[in-house]
Order: sequence, then structure tokens, then C-alpha cells
Amino acid sequence: MDYIKSAERWQEYGKNYHKDGSIYYAEGNKTALTITTFLIGFIGVFLQLGNVFNGPLLGKILISISLISALISAVSGLLLFRRMNEFLNKAGSYYEKLSENLFLWMFRNKKEYGDEYPKEIYKGLELEPELKTILSDIQLGAIIVAFFTVTIFFLSMLFQNKFISITTKTSYKASSIAVNQNKLDSKTKQIFIKPSLKKSTNVKNNNSVNTINIVLSTVFKDIIKYLLGLVGVFFSGLVGALIALWLNKINNPDLDIIALEDANDELNYGPERPVPGRCKFFRLKIINKPLNKYLSVFFSRETAQQLNAFITFKELGKTMKGRWSGTLELAYTDIYNTIRLANFPEPISLYPGDNTILDVFAKFEAYDHAYGWNNEAYLDNNLWKTEDYKLLPGDYNIEVIIAGTNATTRKKFKIHIDKTIEATSLI
Repeated sequence: MDYIKSAERWQEYGKNYHKDGSIYYAEGNKTALTITTFLIGFIGVFLQLGNVFNGPLLGKILISISLISALISAVSGLLLFRRMNEFLNKAGSYYEKLSENLFLWMFRNKKEYGDEYPKEIYKGLELEPELKTILSDIQLGAIIVAFFTVTIFFLSMLFQNKFISITTKTSYKASSIAVNQNKLDSKTKQIFIKPSLKKSTNVKNNNSVNTINIVLSTVFKDIIKYLLGLVGVFFSGLVGALIALWLNKINNPDLDIIALEDANDELNYGPERPVPGRCKFFRLKIINKPLNKYLSVFFSRETAQQLNAFITFKELGKTMKGRWSGTLELAYTDIYNTIRLANFPEPISLYPGDNTILDVFAKFEAYDHAYGWNNEAYLDNNLWKTEDYKLLPGDYNIEVIIAGTNATTRKKFKIHIDKTIEATSLI
């Protein structure tokens, strides 16, 4: 068995699992939220424009069942995608750690091939692949019930109160004849007493004005009702969009870059090293902030995947590819990987609540100046001195950019280079 190829394959498995977990989680949340928002907005329109409150009890029951089912489906969907995200992240972590353990085993034992994988690499690793389907069943069942009850509600509206009693029509006609006869007698009396023509005209005008007022009032009410319906649709969509943006924000990685003295590392090298003597590495800490304890009950923050760092020295007009201090030092790999990693540093993934260290520059006691520190410093022709990023005594402004497949952040810092290590700083 080729251990190197196996380790690289496991590492690729880890990356793919984290990537799939992010896509699955994000798309699932959006789908569940879209369905819920659609149904709530749809029902909200009918509650405002329709006559549901004054309608039959069956209609009220159907609308209530539909709304509750949609909410249950959305909640079940969120919980399902959260569990799926956690499982895929665990699977990714498992294969990444397995790859790391195999690389360390090869380095310690100076062996790259074998008939079986060493048992030591599995110590402390455990992957539980069990995923129950009950949440998925609840989500799909609830959304089917929601759409089914809405359909029944509209069908019931189509066949409601479609017939008019013939007796009512006949009675209405008889009443009209009686009223007309009364009007005729009244007019005869009015002619006998000779009422004024002006008064009769005023009565007709008043009746016309009242009729116009009633018509205008009805039209105005219909317009107001329609506008309120549109406002309801708009606000339901707006609320849904805001919720989607908020969920997207809390689910995405939240990176921060901090300059701390604790992140720096001071060493003393022997005469066999390229630059013997005292040296201090100035570094930055990168954190993927965790969710607070209340939100973490229902949601989970994604892993920041495939992070690369870029450090721009403003005064030099150059950008350096950053090196993560926890990645493999090029002195312990072969010439091919040395050249590859010098040009393309290994990216990392950062889990919620975790942090990592980024090298920025090294200040050797043997020199008055400093050097930007990355994988290029390990090349034989550099001997720990990267001339492209040489920092003479003085002040420098840098911008650090952390970019990954699902997270990006940037921050500015100041560097002061002095002749002594104690007076040199990164803030």
C-alpha cells in the first residue's frame, strides 16, 4: 500500500465532506425557509382579503392545520440539516486527522509502503455514521399535509353557497309591486295638495347624491382592502428575506484576526541552523468565533474551509503568501513538496470556536532588520532570509486577508522594526 497516496486521498475526503456539509446545510435552510415563507404569506393574504374569519368552521380548521404543518416542516428541516451538517463536519475531521496521523507515522518510522495501515493511526478516532430518518419523515409529511389542507380549503370555497331560493325571488317581486302601489297613492295625494316642483327636484337630487356616496364608499373600501393585502404580502416577503439573511449570517463562519503577544514565539537556535542565535517570530491569531450558547441549541456555525492567507506590505508594494505555523515545515519534506508548498502553501480548515496561528515576520538578533516569514524562507537559496520581504528598521503598514471557500476577512496592522527584538512590535 502506498501510504502517501492514502494520506492524500483521506485528506481530500476530509475537504470534500466539509464542502458538501456546507452546501447541504445552506441549501436545505433556504429551501425550508422559502416554503414556510410562501405558505405564511399565502395564508396571510387570504386572512386579509378573504372572509375566513366569518366563514365556515371547516375553512378555519383547514387554514390552521396548513399553517401549523408548514411551521413544523420548517423546524424539522432546520434540525435535520443541522444534524447532517454536524455529521459531515465530523466525517471531514475524522479523515483529516487520519491523514495527519499517517503522515506523522511515516515521518517517525521512515516508511512509505506496507501491507496494511498501521493501527496506531486510528487511536483516539471514532466516527459514528448513524443518521436517523425521523426528522426527514416529519419534514416531508408536514409539508404534504400543509399543501393538502390548502387544496381542500380552496375546493370547499368553490362549492359554497351557489344556489338562490326561487321563493325568495317571488317574494321580492310581490314586495316591489306593493311598494309601487303605495308610491302611486302617495303621488296622487301630492298632486291633490299641489306640492312645489322645486321640492320634488331636491328629493331626486338628494337620492342621486346618496347613491353616488354609497358607490364611492364601496369602491374606496375595496381599494383599501386590496392595498392592505399588498402590504401584507410585501411585509411577509420582507420578513422572510430578513430571516434568511440572518440565518445565513449566523451559519457562516465568523473570522477575526488578533495581534497578541501570546501568539508570538521566541526561540534560540544552535550554530547548525542557517541563522544561529536568538530569534522571535511575530504572529497573528485567527479565530472562527463560536455561536453563543442560546443560538447553538438550534443552529451550528460552519467550518471555515480551505483558508489561505495573504499579507500585503504597503511600503514594499508586495504581497506575501502566508504560512500557517501549524502546517508541515518544508525542512521535513522532499524536494518536490518543498517547491510545491513554497509556491502554494497548504490551506487549513478552522472549526467553530477554534483558532490558529499565522506567521508574519521573523526578527533575528543577529540582524538589525527583519524578514517576512513564509514557506519561501525554507528554500535552500534563501537560508531563512526572504529578500523580497526584507524589513529595514522603521514602521510598516500591512493588510492581512484570510480567504476561503466560504469565509473571507481582512484587517490592518502596524509593524515597527527596531535593532533589538524587544523594541520590535506587531500591533
